[in-house]
Amino acid sequence: MVTLAEKEILDCAGFKYNSDLRMYFKRSARKVFSEEAIDDHETEWLRQRIKEENRPKEWVFYFNSPIEETRKKEIVAELVGVSSI
Repeated sequence: MVTLAEKEILDCAGFKYNSDLRMYFKRSARKVFSEEAIDDHETEWLRQRIKEENRPKEWVFYFNSPIEETRKKEIVAELVGVSSI
């Protein structure tokens, strides 16, 4: 379970929570965190991943295991209503 401290970090950084997918995302940063990935890492890991720069127009997914490109597109479409990643 995501801790209160982790929720505060995500909230302060502007991340939104999708309860259906159990993911935190930020459209402007193009980042998606699964609850499981947050649960399985230290708070400092989360802070560092939030600060990391990613390539322009490229979504970054922080999950415990790799996910397929088609699934990434589905996630982005559901979270932000667009189909390009």
